[in-house]
Amino acid sequence: MIRLEKICKTFMHGGSDRVVALNAVDVFIPEGEFITVIGTNGSGKSTFLNAIAGKFICDSGKIILDGKDVTNQPEFKRAGLLGRVFQDPFTGTSPGMTIFENLRIAMLRGQPRRLKLGLIESQRNIYFDELKKLEMRLEERLNATVGLLSGGQRQALTLLMATIRKPKILLLDEYTAALDPKAAEQIVRLTKKIVGENHLTTVMITHSMTQALDLGNRTIMMHKGAIIGDFSGEERKRMKPVDLLNRFNELRKQELMDEELVTMLQEGYY
Repeated sequence: MIRLEKICKTFMHGGSDRVVALNAVDVFIPEGEFITVIGTNGSGKSTFLNAIAGKFICDSGKIILDGKDVTNQPEFKRAGLLGRVFQDPFTGTSPGMTIFENLRIAMLRGQPRRLKLGLIESQRNIYFDELKKLEMRLEERLNATVGLLSGGQRQALTLLMATIRKPKILLLDEYTAALDPKAAEQIVRLTKKIVGENHLTTVMITHSMTQALDLGNRTIMMHKGAIIGDFSGEERKRMKPVDLLNRFNELRKQELMDEELVTMLQEGYY
């Protein structure tokens, strides 16, 4: 499970500009829940994921992962709890190493490194069986260099690497955005299968309103570093992608009205 309590994070840009990336974010994600996170650019989606992953220490608030207070733990100390897939298919793998070697590294994530934990040929059958589930015939290419794989194949491998040790939390950061539609559809299908079979607690950022409602069982909407919508149950089942788009349009209209009011005040109309 994941619990964020009043999490705040501010970044400095240009030496003097303060940007509030997370503004008292308060959310609880039970074990096994799969939530999708949507929001406009700059809404705080990626910062939300990075806060969970430990990419930085938050200014205030508390983060609980799997019952442990990790608020002040750096990223490497949380590695054993997390699996993550990024937007770029070439992030998260070592292109100059083989599929076999990459999977071995993934199996060692969060474990103490010892000399005896190198490549173990007896695990080849395990990796063969896991790759076969991807239905991309990668099991026949265990000794192939990862850099030679297509974007879709590499993202499928990254997904397997992120989940092979059954992490407590799986983070998906717009992980299909760089793929062609066919490859993206295949990765989404694999995600449903892997998450469902392993009952993984999952948080996925997406710009696709269709994905936001088709995947998982809960959708969170962010804006200006805050959660402004939290949809689940019957309310979410009744929603369509256009409903989410309409909510975004309402936000944009309100922002334009606010900007116009500020301008009028500055010019002395009030």
